[in-house]
Amino acid sequence: MHLETYLSEEFILPNIVAKHKWDLIEVMAERIVRAPAVTANPALTKDVVLTALLEREQQMSTGMGNGFAFPHARLEGINTIAICLATLGEAIDYEALDGQRVHTACMVLAPSTRPTMALKVMAEISRLFSSRETELFLAETADPKKIYEHIAAKKIEINAPITAGEIMRPTLFSINPSTPLRQVAAMMSKHQTHATAVVDASGKLVGQITCDHLFNFGVPEFFRQLKSVSFIEEFDPFERYFQDEAGAVAGDLMTSNFAAVPVGTMMLEIVFLLTVKRHSKVYVVNDGVLVGEIDKTSVLDRIINI
Repeated sequence: MHLETYLSEEFILPNIVAKHKWDLIEVMAERIVRAPAVTANPALTKDVVLTALLEREQQMSTGMGNGFAFPHARLEGINTIAICLATLGEAIDYEALDGQRVHTACMVLAPSTRPTMALKVMAEISRLFSSRETELFLAETADPKKIYEHIAAKKIEINAPITAGEIMRPTLFSINPSTPLRQVAAMMSKHQTHATAVVDASGKLVGQITCDHLFNFGVPEFFRQLKSVSFIEEFDPFERYFQDEAGAVAGDLMTSNFAAVPVGTMMLEIVFLLTVKRHSKVYVVNDGVLVGEIDKTSVLDRIINI
């Protein structure tokens, strides 16, 4: 079904004023409880819905980045989704994952048994409101009816399969083949990641470095063949690392054995690469250029824990 099926003018709030994220969530909750999906169940009072929204927000900020917030909750007792859209007259601090202030919010209530419906709505709203066309349109109108008609004209399908572009995370950092290994290790440690992409000057994905690569670089071959170290009294397994590391760069260690998929790749294939093929990460590319990454925690965050 199309996005406008679950939306109406009543649930579009242009240029609202909110002092902070909790204020914004409460204003939107007051409106979304009027949605047919909610009013069909008398047990879903404003307090019940607001509590569910706040509990989800306290687990992790729903400020997803690039100025968008998606407060949401999974509820028992509703059979379909409820949506409320809001744009802010002035962007607010939402404790977003990327630190940016939020200017657009989409609140979604989803059946507890169909959480991926909320993910699809979030992905499509983010894509639509990020377009230059919609940005210019919103700058010229604050009429809920016109905004609804703009959305309806796009015929956005939300029951389509989930794709890589909808569950990927922005790449926190990337390195190039000439990045010194000491800097590679420092960045991987800082961001607590076990694998990182290597890109060329144009941003195209050319390789991957993992923690295993860094460890194996410093550990002598004979050490890896040992069955026990009980007979060794003095030996520094990383002595070679500190001797050779000064002149080594990412290009010396990177591998071409990585998984890369286009933005439109279906989630089933991604899960296959992560589980069956045992890739630690799946990199998302657009014409070869790195645009995001997916690991098992991405799937947990975006699908299971939504």
